[in-house]
Amino acid sequence: MEVMEEGNLMDRTRILLQRDSEHYNAHQMVLQENLCAGVVGGILDFPHYASFAAVKLVLWWEQEYFMTFRKSSRLFESVGGRAASMSDEGNLRGCGGVATAYLPQTLAKTLAESSEQLLEHLHGLTQEALDHADLTVLTGTLGAAALIRNCIWMYHQHLFQSSEGISLSSSYKSFQEMAEALAERLLDLHIRLISLYVLQDADCLNWKAQQSFFEKGRSSFTVQMWWLYMQGTQESLWNTVPPRTAQRVLGGMLNESLTILTFRYSQAQTSVARNELLVADISNLLQCIQQLLLCICTTGEELSGMQLTSNVIRDVHAKANLLFQILMVRGAPLSILYKVFNRGIQHVKCFSQEAFPDVQPWFRFVVTSQNKAAFHIANPSHLHTKMSIFLELSVLLTQPQPSWPLLLKVLTMRNCWLAATISAKLLQSPVEIGGVGEDESTSCSGFLCSGDCHLPKTSVEFALVYIVMKVGNLLNIQNFFLGSTGVFRSHNSDWSHSFHNSLVWNQKRTPWVEAILSEIYPSVDNVVPIINQAIQNSMSVEDTIKLAMTSLSEILDCLPANVFIMCEIIANQLPAHVMPIADCVLAHLLIVALYTQMVHSLPENAYVCEALCHLTEHDVLDLINAISQFDVGSFHEDEQMLIEDVQHIHEVQVSKLLLNPTGRIAVKVMYEYLKQDYRWLRTQLGQPPLPENSNTLLYKMFHIDSEQYDQFLAGKWSPDWVALLNSPLGISKEKMWEYLNLRAEFWSEEELSEHDSAVVAKLRALFADSR
Repeated sequence: MEVMEEGNLMDRTRILLQRDSEHYNAHQMVLQENLCAGVVGGILDFPHYASFAAVKLVLWWEQEYFMTFRKSSRLFESVGGRAASMSDEGNLRGCGGVATAYLPQTLAKTLAESSEQLLEHLHGLTQEALDHADLTVLTGTLGAAALIRNCIWMYHQHLFQSSEGISLSSSYKSFQEMAEALAERLLDLHIRLISLYVLQDADCLNWKAQQSFFEKGRSSFTVQMWWLYMQGTQESLWNTVPPRTAQRVLGGMLNESLTILTFRYSQAQTSVARNELLVADISNLLQCIQQLLLCICTTGEELSGMQLTSNVIRDVHAKANLLFQILMVRGAPLSILYKVFNRGIQHVKCFSQEAFPDVQPWFRFVVTSQNKAAFHIANPSHLHTKMSIFLELSVLLTQPQPSWPLLLKVLTMRNCWLAATISAKLLQSPVEIGGVGEDESTSCSGFLCSGDCHLPKTSVEFALVYIVMKVGNLLNIQNFFLGSTGVFRSHNSDWSHSFHNSLVWNQKRTPWVEAILSEIYPSVDNVVPIINQAIQNSMSVEDTIKLAMTSLSEILDCLPANVFIMCEIIANQLPAHVMPIADCVLAHLLIVALYTQMVHSLPENAYVCEALCHLTEHDVLDLINAISQFDVGSFHEDEQMLIEDVQHIHEVQVSKLLLNPTGRIAVKVMYEYLKQDYRWLRTQLGQPPLPENSNTLLYKMFHIDSEQYDQFLAGKWSPDWVALLNSPLGISKEKMWEYLNLRAEFWSEEELSEHDSAVVAKLRALFADSR
């Protein structure tokens, strides 16, 4: 699309929007630009793509900002040392190549007026999209509104802080309301499709028919088509809509469609022939709800119902519990109902409420039907270790964007069980994850690319050890390294070569040793300039080594606490034939780190590096004395506190990783590894393996996760009705009687057997007395 690049911004904006409208009228589509994958999501919820007009307008805004303040707004970060295009001299010139400058007030007015023009343009496109039910155009305008909203917020922060409180809050509010309204329209469109088309089928909903549905060979089409539609929509939302908005839309779809389904099955009067259809539908529904909840929950506690902070998730759990109650009353045979209620309604536990429910009843039912060992035998309300980790891992990998606090929780929960299991495999079969090499471009063609989308090739073992060492406490680290699957239990003695005093020069180290050194390098970097300056001043080798040891002694306070813990663990595991420098692991690692950084420093310091490889105990005496006097007792005070015990600790701890480049790479590498090796992780966590074709449309239609669809009708699912009726569910006696009255035995005029007639009469009498 050709646009005018010179002249007044307001004139250029008007022509740009005119061209965009002409393109839509001619092709019935909006020209769109992709955003960099490293920018998508985040706190501001950036979209995957936005319209060409929105992208172009942001580029022009950045030019205006640079001409006003002579600096970048940091919206366009430099990539690989190359300045962002906004700082180019040619971009500072207006019509005729004459450099121009604006006052901040003029800039704010220009941004507000041009954004107002775009807002009107997006309103027109939205109306066209709604008139034609065009999801592509609707999501495109949603992306444009989200991008402009976020850019205005950033410009507002700069202007408000640097120019006497100039505000763009009005423009920000307009686009925030626009984005929310578009998300609501998108949700409404999906709900209309579900309610009018997906959930309607005359034969499936004929509950009083005297013939069984498909001769009891399958459940209704409506639930299966709803399951397929929800999966397809989830995948589409994840790829087109800003991540947080996508979760809200999917959550609204699930909640609203469950309202329809719950009302339908709670009011259905079924014949004897169609009762199994209702039971099969609800059993399928509950399994589908569990899988869909993975996408909209943020933690395993929300998934299981232990913590309900969201109103939508609370409503979904409430409706799922209602469906579970209907399944229990409508599905249990009359003989079981008689057996349970004949002892007296007051003794039946399903009418009582659990005092401190840890897991929602419907969720416990679905999980135990898939895995009998999901809960502890001694404490049935607590999930088993493997199942608890599996649920958190499943939530993490189904999110539309990575949740770094949840990643940290998954790796460290239950004393780093998953991290230790992964480490045992990596020690046998090392894995590296990453893309292009350092000599290639680290940027992509996406808009706003700052290089965050680039992931350099990194050892997974390095990333895993770095994360555990960075955020784990003493118990986490000990279990990771010393447990039955820990590093020292799984490794051969080759790892100890890095700690031999004669191999300081050896730069080929195991990844986990390199992870420890990466925590020491930042502190040692402060020593290297001192040594280089001494070399340039022609200081002798002996005096230079003495200066180096003194400098290393002074940086002990700067070392992270877990470095001392790691050195203590390693010292207790070293073989007898391995002797570190001065028999001190910490001193050895400090000198190795100094040697590594010196090697990559000035070429004139080669003789000092050589001297570091032949140190005696006398040379490092000052350093050893400093280490021996250093108090490390405070590092063990929090050893009883587990990261998973307090929710907000995850956010605090993950900031230690995200605030430095090595930590950011480590969490990205581990996230990619968990996605890549998910099938193996499932088996380690006691779950059935997924087949290779699990991503195909046909598999998704006839399976729920790894289980076959229609488990009840296939005879692979047989619930313990007595146990269910004797578990605390909180159902009222009035509701129980209401559901019983919908059974064919209670309302149908068909002739019942002598046994069934007696049971019905007895149940009527029991509930009549209780009312």
